[in-house]
Amino acid sequence: MAIYFVDPYKKYYDTLNGAGNMVGNLENASTKLKEASDSLTNISSMVSDSTWSELGVSQLSGSLIPSIQDNHETVKKNLNATLSKMAGLAMNTLLPEVTKLKEEDENYEKIKTELDGLSAPTQYDSNGNTTSAYNEYVSKKNNLTTKLEESKKKCEEYKKNCDSCASNIKSLDGNIEEFKVQTASENQSGTNTLNTDLTSGVTIGEAVEGGKMLKVTINGKEYYVANTKINCLDYEQYVQKNGLHQNAGLLGGECMLLSQYYAVDMLRGTHTTKATMASAGGGCALRMADYVKSPDQEPVLKYIYDEALAGRPTVLQVTQVRSYQGLRHLVTVVGFDSSVKSYKDLTPDKILVLDCVDGKIQTLGQARSQGGHERKLYNQGGNYFARGATKEFLAKEVYKTGTATA
Repeated sequence: MAIYFVDPYKKYYDTLNGAGNMVGNLENASTKLKEASDSLTNISSMVSDSTWSELGVSQLSGSLIPSIQDNHETVKKNLNATLSKMAGLAMNTLLPEVTKLKEEDENYEKIKTELDGLSAPTQYDSNGNTTSAYNEYVSKKNNLTTKLEESKKKCEEYKKNCDSCASNIKSLDGNIEEFKVQTASENQSGTNTLNTDLTSGVTIGEAVEGGKMLKVTINGKEYYVANTKINCLDYEQYVQKNGLHQNAGLLGGECMLLSQYYAVDMLRGTHTTKATMASAGGGCALRMADYVKSPDQEPVLKYIYDEALAGRPTVLQVTQVRSYQGLRHLVTVVGFDSSVKSYKDLTPDKILVLDCVDGKIQTLGQARSQGGHERKLYNQGGNYFARGATKEFLAKEVYKTGTATA
């Protein structure tokens, strides 16, 4: 009976040993993806050059094909940058280690069975001398005991190596990028979805809350957003035009940093370049270093609500598709539904955010079928969490009056 070669190590072995040439298959898939990418480019060119706009060419060339191409690029990035690494670690490191564990566990069992089967002969002969048979028994027992201990150490070492490799593979899972969902102004049921293309269904209205917020209408739905030096709708256009979001390959594992860049830029009226963001330059984390952390949602909701009323976006810790593994995501809160009268009214469907995954404004809880990510506040390690602008940053760079409440 196996002592060390048990689950999950047995599952690792059974899965990987029967996986065949996983690395080679992924390389072949990468080649096929490149061929498909070339085909998509050709299709896009043919559609753009056509003259049958009355049949929907603008929708194809302007939204559908680009959306397919974006998701195709996401597949390529996931395969080449992450899945290939995971496969390499699994086949070239984890499988050899788990194989050694399997073989050594079998050796351990063999030694233990032999040791347990030893039977001590008569120790003394009729003259009171130790018999040669007994001496041989003692020698063999000591030898097997030593071998058993050595085998045990090897098994424990192989287990440790397997655990380390499996942990490295699982950590790469967080680098997988989410797919984008192409949204339309109406879904199939005829219900309006959130679409912040400034050329379609978006208007900016009067200032409210003492000038600290702006009233905006998005496809007939009214929201209040922080009245920053660059309003969130204009800043979204900057993000989209320059590919300043994770699905465009920027700061894929650094949602905290990217969401802080958004808030800092909107507050002080700057457009941080893609190169600066990619290099993690500019010190945005120091400027968004105020925070609230609590095991209850209420203090965090109150914080983001009060900051929005004061005309300031915040960074909020929320769920992602792998939150069941303990992973979080961060978004930039820019406002809320105009029906909200108190922080107690805030729900995921009433909190308006600029999500750094796709660089689009949407409600936090917006359905995936409507182009959202169905997020909610996330309790990581026992706490909900939000970050905001420091008083020093506000005084020196935003209000420039020497006081953070101007």
